[in-house]
Amino acid sequence: MISPAPDEDVLEIPTAWRSRLHPRRGGTPSSKIKIDRAAAPALRALIEEHAAYLEESLAHPRCDSAMAAAARAHLAGAPDPLGAAVVTGLLLAGGPKNLKDRSFPMADAILDEHGAAFAARWLAESTEIDVPFHVGRDDDGEVKVERWAIPHRPKKSHWDWREESWARRIRAALAAADDATYAEAVAGLEGCRRSRVQRLITTYLVPTRLDWVRESRAEAPSDPYERTLLWCSLAPGEKTAWTDRWAAGQPWESLDLGTFATLADAFGAAIAPLAASQMVNRNTRLNNQQMAAKVLSHLPSDEAFEFLLDRADLKHARLALLDAARRFPKRARRLLEDASNNPSPEIAAQAAEVLALLGEDTSSETLNEVPGAELPPVLTDPPWLRKKKTAKPVVIEGLTAPTVRQVVWLPGEEEEWADPIPTSYGTYPDDTDWEKEAARVRSQRFPIVQVSHLLLQAPVDLVRPHIDTWVRLGYWYDDDGLWPRRVVARHGVDAYPLAISAAQQNPASWGGVLLPFLDNHVAELVTGWLTRTKTVRPLAIAWLGRHGAEAARLLIPAALGKAGRDRKDAEAALRVVAGNIGADAVVATTREYGDAAATAIEAMLNVDPLDVMPGRPPTLPDWAAPNSLPPVREKDGQRTLPREAVGHLITMLAMSKPDEPYAGVSLVRAACDPASLAEFGWELFQRWQLHGTPSKDRWAFSQLGLLGDDETVRRLTPVIRAWPGEGGHTKAVDGLDVLASIGTEAALAQLYGISVKMPFKALKTRAAEKMREVAAGLGLTPERLADRLVPDFGLDADGGLTLDYGPRRFTVTFDEQLMPYLTDEDGVSRKDLPKPAASDDAEKAHAARERFRTLKKDVRASAAEQIRRLEVAMIMRRRWTVTEFRMFFVDQPLIWHIARRLLWQHDGGAFRIAEDRTFSDVRDEIVTLPTDAEIGIPHPLDLPAAELAAWSNLFADYEIIQPFAQIGRVVHALTKDEHGERLLRFEGTTVPFGAVLGLERRGWRRADVGDNGIIDSISRELPDGTYATLHLYPGLVTGMLEESGDQEIRAVTAEARRPGGAPRRFGDLDPILVSEVIADLTDLTAPE
Repeated sequence: MISPAPDEDVLEIPTAWRSRLHPRRGGTPSSKIKIDRAAAPALRALIEEHAAYLEESLAHPRCDSAMAAAARAHLAGAPDPLGAAVVTGLLLAGGPKNLKDRSFPMADAILDEHGAAFAARWLAESTEIDVPFHVGRDDDGEVKVERWAIPHRPKKSHWDWREESWARRIRAALAAADDATYAEAVAGLEGCRRSRVQRLITTYLVPTRLDWVRESRAEAPSDPYERTLLWCSLAPGEKTAWTDRWAAGQPWESLDLGTFATLADAFGAAIAPLAASQMVNRNTRLNNQQMAAKVLSHLPSDEAFEFLLDRADLKHARLALLDAARRFPKRARRLLEDASNNPSPEIAAQAAEVLALLGEDTSSETLNEVPGAELPPVLTDPPWLRKKKTAKPVVIEGLTAPTVRQVVWLPGEEEEWADPIPTSYGTYPDDTDWEKEAARVRSQRFPIVQVSHLLLQAPVDLVRPHIDTWVRLGYWYDDDGLWPRRVVARHGVDAYPLAISAAQQNPASWGGVLLPFLDNHVAELVTGWLTRTKTVRPLAIAWLGRHGAEAARLLIPAALGKAGRDRKDAEAALRVVAGNIGADAVVATTREYGDAAATAIEAMLNVDPLDVMPGRPPTLPDWAAPNSLPPVREKDGQRTLPREAVGHLITMLAMSKPDEPYAGVSLVRAACDPASLAEFGWELFQRWQLHGTPSKDRWAFSQLGLLGDDETVRRLTPVIRAWPGEGGHTKAVDGLDVLASIGTEAALAQLYGISVKMPFKALKTRAAEKMREVAAGLGLTPERLADRLVPDFGLDADGGLTLDYGPRRFTVTFDEQLMPYLTDEDGVSRKDLPKPAASDDAEKAHAARERFRTLKKDVRASAAEQIRRLEVAMIMRRRWTVTEFRMFFVDQPLIWHIARRLLWQHDGGAFRIAEDRTFSDVRDEIVTLPTDAEIGIPHPLDLPAAELAAWSNLFADYEIIQPFAQIGRVVHALTKDEHGERLLRFEGTTVPFGAVLGLERRGWRRADVGDNGIIDSISRELPDGTYATLHLYPGLVTGMLEESGDQEIRAVTAEARRPGGAPRRFGDLDPILVSEVIADLTDLTAPE
């Protein structure tokens, strides 16, 4: 099927506008108005209920006699518009609350009872009725309120939004009425034009009477509501000097979307100056300026587009410009190409940027669409558009889960949680009277931090029985966010009261402390987090993943209980468990509750995944309109998805959660071209960014994890790295999840890079956690996973690449820093590719230049990290098997260029990798590696001085330049006085503050800012988790670093796991780590 291109000169009133439109006869229909059929009977009941009040008011001596007669006639069964207006006016003034609070659908009652023509006259007459009142006392002294009806007093205006809403509904009814009814209404309104307000309301109701429009226009109202009625009465040919005067800049006017939609329906793109004036009018509210810009983006004219381009310096105008460019791509390219040469550099730059975002011009292409019969059914007949009968859920009452409370640790987790107590907690002396301290807690005569200190330091047998009681005292102290974990590690299952209390008080901070607990109440709490609390949903998934079938056993009774929130939560949790261990395993566990229960759970888990979706499909933003997004192509790339199918795809993405994508997405991925899906997804992400990253549309970001590819990774990673510095930490963390979801080697490599080198500690820590999750899922450590993530960049087995110009060829290889360089066929080195000559194959030369440009960019992004990774491996004494060594270093096309320039070592001695990929020792003799050998990168401290010198000479003879200092690395050792907790040699040294900051280039990080705005230390995390800390005086001044002055080194210490953690002795550290720290500080304190 061939899809015609949309007409860029035709205005389409958006569906979202139609509910706000004031419809006119013969114009665009508004959203269908549904008359409230209960309104007319309710009004009759109110009249009957308040008959005495109505008669008393009509009989009042001050009541207008004509109005009283009309009202009595109407009440007697002779319908009269004036009489109906009097009756409803009296009821509104003195009737029940549901009339006074303006919630009663009065217009619907009149329309349903008497029709549109009658309702029009009733509304016009209502504007001319006033209901005064008098408060007095009756003969018994009780307060009495009297009301009556009189003609409206000219100097008093009582027109308000209630009557406007009535007017809009009656106008909509007239616009859709048959010709006879409409003619009857017009004729009836002829006699209802006695005052200015009556003339205005009748003009609004039947705007086809142009003579009435001109009359009301001449009476130019000043009241905002009345002006809205007049704006919406104007018709083609009635755009007058009055509107032009406003467009020229009267500051007190502001039109709403309904008015703009109505004017657009009448005048089309000619309203552009009106919208442009409001867009830049700072006397109106920002949301009104934004709305006017959005109106301009829908107008199919050069004038409207140029208004947006001229004011693209305004954020709302720029967003609207992008929308307009997507909606009218042909017009956009023509006008933007002209504007790219605009003498104004700002406009030229904006035009060029929007042109770039538009991408290639595909307007001349014939979009051959895939027939619906060849598409996955979810793209042509999605389940959320079908009415489907759902089977009644099976309820099995009387099921009770076994009572469980135990702690389940992952390997090494208990030791990690039992992190040494930080020095900042303070420590009790050895002779502490623990009974006395416990008594102080019981009597509540203690400092606020006492509970946490005692739980972590007092004898276990003394404090463990009191955990539950002490927790209920409500005292919380959290120096570093880890003390509840330390308590759980120390006290195990007895720490449950503290863990559950902490998690309930602050799930985001302390919810993770529940992960080891397998417990009924925890199961209930976690399932609620899964479905209702986005911030801790990952914790819920982690808990369910850890406890698997044991968790399912606790959830099954609720999943088969009565319909409600608890059942829904349990069902969702069981689906997560089934996704981890398989539905059969969950059903097998359920069989413990009986065959009927197993059958019901099996049916629940085997529901069609396409039917697992929200109760109602999400509302999509305007900027995600399918017709303005890049095409999605089928698998072979020849045909595109129809616009309607693309809309269904967007709905699927919006329904997906980062860790629970809608099932239909995988079907679309299987049927469509991956590159076009990735480009489509990137465009959605860009639009989300450009529209202010609204949280309700965060799916437009997370969908990158479903549709993204390696090009997405290249584009996204710099954005993630920049976000924390722009106040976007939360988005950056979500970006880590996106990289993990994309899951390609390139994506995981970037995730690893962030986890090891990132100036923003919080993001670096979260990336490390994510990397551990991914690695654990593969049964690896993060470091071993990183070995497997080095891309080959399309290099050949020798680590090179041939670039073909046709008659000429160039070879790419790499130096010790992985910088690419070129040689021609004569072996002459070149820095870059030459420009193509006339004799070259132009197409091949262009492809070669583009390939080399991309290669340089990609390798540059990876090179420093690969070199740093191997340097850390040397410091940490990492070891690889022979198979791993060959796979990750000898045969890896890129890493080979580093590996052959390093010295390697196994139990039998040191060796290097020769050019032919054989191994040789310091005498240049062949080395054969035993199959069970463990291979590493030796640090100079690992080799005898004589052997190190021999290797140094050999590398010099072969002119091998190393990627980092290895053989020639300067080493340092502790003095006899430095085996304790401080490096004494640097104490008392004064250094410039700029030199201290220079340590950040070596991986040192500033401490958190103290209460006085001073940073008093800087630390380096060593590969074994120890922190070396440099303590400074007077410290670095936050925000005014240049005022910090010279810094005295007060102490150099080592702490476990965190700055300020438990002290470590330098003598207990690996000599290699000690040498690295001393090297940094020696350079810091060296004379200039």
